[in-house]
Parts: sequence; C-alpha cells; structure tokens
Amino acid sequence: MASIPVDYKSNYENKKKQAQQLSDMAADKAKTVFFEPITSHDKVKMPDAKNFVKLDPTGNEELLKIPSYNDTFRYIIPPQVRNMQAEFRTIIQN
Repeated sequence: MASIPVDYKSNYENKKKQAQQLSDMAADKAKTVFFEPITSHDKVKMPDAKNFVKLDPTGNEELLKIPSYNDTFRYIIPPQVRNMQAEFRTIIQN
C-alpha cells in the first residue's frame, strides 16, 4: 500500500487557501451585479385584453381529448387538478 506523501498537508492547505480566495472574489463580484428592483404587486398593471392572442381552433380537438391515463391514474390525480382541467377546457372552447 502506498504511503501518503509528506507534502500532502501543505498541498491541501494551499488548495484550501486558493478556494477561499476564489470564494471571496466571487462574493465580492456578486455584490456589484446590477439587479432590477422587484415591482410591488400594487404597481403592476393589468395586461390589456386586446394584446392576447386567440388560439387557432384547429388544435382544440387535441387539447380537449381525454387522455388514456385518466382512467389509470384517476385515484392519484387530485380533484383540484381535475377542476383546473375542466376550467382550462372551458377557456379553450370560448
């Protein structure tokens, strides 16, 4: 079995010191990154309805098709998800 080199601890300490320096440098650089302030909920404007795109009705049939796994996983899928699926279908049909 090979023995551990004598300079192992000094190499380890040097690598640890380099890693700490890189960590400190990254933390300093992260402080200078510009982030936009988060807009408060009250100041967010409601989107204009005329800017929304209407879906092409040719895809409705595929979107409204009941998946085959519904019967298999009917006990796993929560009722809230089923309600959301029904709401989504009504939105698509309009």
